[in-house]
Parts: sequence; C-alpha cells; structure tokens
Amino acid sequence: MIHELTKWLAASSASEAIQQIFWLVPLVQTVHLLAIGILVSSGLLLGLRLLGLAWQDQTIAATARRFLPWIWSALVVLFVSGSVLIVGEPGRTLGNPAFWGKVVAIAAAVALTFGLQAGLRHGDTAWLRPGTAWPTPAARVLGGASVLLWLSALVLGRWIAYILEA
Repeated sequence: MIHELTKWLAASSASEAIQQIFWLVPLVQTVHLLAIGILVSSGLLLGLRLLGLAWQDQTIAATARRFLPWIWSALVVLFVSGSVLIVGEPGRTLGNPAFWGKVVAIAAAVALTFGLQAGLRHGDTAWLRPGTAWPTPAARVLGGASVLLWLSALVLGRWIAYILEA
C-alpha cells in the first residue's frame, strides 16, 4: 500500500512542481532543520527541568510557559515543511523505516507534551514535591521519556538519508 501511495504521489502535479523548482527543496530543508533545532532544544530544556537537572529556581509551570510556545510553533513549521518534502520526494520517506520511527517518536513526544500541559492546568501540584523545587517521580519519568523521544526523533530523522526503502 505504501509503495502504491509513493508512486501515486511521485507522479502527482504537486510533486513534479516541487521537483522542478530547483531552489525549493533546499530552502524547505533549511527551514525544516531550523525548526528541528528550535523544537529539539526546547523539548530537551523542558525535559531537563522535569528531571530536576536545570532551572530549579523556576517552577515547572514557568519553564513550560517559556518553552511550550516554541515547541508548538516549531511543530507547525515542521508539519508544513515536512509535508512539502514528502510530496516532493515521496520515495525518500514513505518507504523508509527511519521516517516511520521518527513519526512514532514525535507522536509519542507530542502526547507526553500534551500530558504535561494538561497537568499544568492545576499549577505545579502534579509535578513538584510539596514545598520544594524537586520534581515528583512522575515528572522525572515524563522528563526522561521526553528527552529520549526528542533525541530519538532527531537521530531517526537524520538516518532517513542513509536507510534505503524497506
């Protein structure tokens, strides 16, 4: 099924148009890479706070208010730029296991980020031990999983160029 979708998409007028504008793919890749930098660094910094390894002078809610807008904005840019790249070069991505691993890692990291944001609706009570700046075990697990997932997405995204279609 993926093979048929890849062939259909590669033959589409949108794919052909993207391929014919010689500067479009490099430009979109550049924007994509910049957004990856913003997303991964913001996700890692928030994850480090959840682990209790950074910004202990700030609440988790304050740290989240600082980095969540960057995460959500970068995700929108990544979705748009990634869609252009997939349409322009479907054979490079849709049949690639590294691409699908990246998608799963991002989806899981986004789900964790939604969970964090939902927990922060009530302030830091779910994430900080009472009367301290130290994260709860749940916050530490969330932070560790978030860091691992964002790093996994980064590594898998880089491997797309080196793994052939399955």
